[in-house]
Amino acid sequence: MSGQSILDSTSALFRRQLMSFLQEKIYIHTDKPYYISREKIWFRAHLLDAALHGPALMSRYVYVELINPLNIVIRRIKIRQDEEGVYSGNVLLGVSPTISTKPPLRDFRAHIKY
Repeated sequence: MSGQSILDSTSALFRRQLMSFLQEKIYIHTDKPYYISREKIWFRAHLLDAALHGPALMSRYVYVELINPLNIVIRRIKIRQDEEGVYSGNVLLGVSPTISTKPPLRDFRAHIKY
């Protein structure tokens, strides 16, 4: 087998893998880097096709979670894409016992479900 045919064969296998196991990436932006109790975290999420880095068309929702230092999800928000193709929302910190800042937040993460 020539070097070019091996490269073509590997490339074809890679493309088949990408089509069989589609992947998406989420990029999330917040309005500022730090928050205190009773502030809103404003965010915007961008869901992209992992291979092409263009808009992902597979998922309809993005789930955003607030996690405490004990690795317990204290709040989960389900965000649907708006008519402009944007996922955005906010969450208010420290308003109820389930969204308290004691212990403080450890993580703010986003994911999708299939």
